[in-house]
Amino acid sequence: MNSISTIETCISDIEGDIPAIQQLISDISSGNVMNIISDVTTLIPLVEQAVSDCEGALIASYGKGLLRSADPATCYTDASNSAYDVYNIVEAVIAKNTTGAILDAINAVSDVTGAIGSCDGVNVADLAEYIYANVLNLAQQICVGDLISSLVDVDSLITDIKSGATVEQILNDVTNIVTALNTDYDACEPVIAQIIGEL
Repeated sequence: MNSISTIETCISDIEGDIPAIQQLISDISSGNVMNIISDVTTLIPLVEQAVSDCEGALIASYGKGLLRSADPATCYTDASNSAYDVYNIVEAVIAKNTTGAILDAINAVSDVTGAIGSCDGVNVADLAEYIYANVLNLAQQICVGDLISSLVDVDSLITDIKSGATVEQILNDVTNIVTALNTDYDACEPVIAQIIGEL
């Protein structure tokens, strides 16, 4: 399969996931816990397939030289744009703006793809050095830490669903995620505003 067709497959997977994401956002907004569990269960194989196909697209494109940059500054800027997209999605979910969250998620696709491309050729140590030397202050470090913590909570939910955990444990995971998202919002709102002001 050539790089163009693998990219098209990746995009098709992401577009195909949107209805399921829309349903999940709707159920989160309405607080329907049992439907949330069902939605996440439905999403897991879809997301896993999309990740697999998009990794293939990235590898193919990298081999063709289509997605490569060794500039830490460009990588950081593109990643910041993606972070802003995530912030908008979280803000829309908290505001129970289902349509806004879906539109923000769609907009995030191109920015995340760009970030993957521009960061692909960047040495991790060089990027870390650039960020610490030019970007991060204490508030930003707190925001990043909170976001990482949220990813751990999401991973715990997925693991528990796959392992057949009790409803009580899954409800606890969902509660942890909601709490973490609220913490992320409080910690990252001023940080994102600052980043956007610097772009």
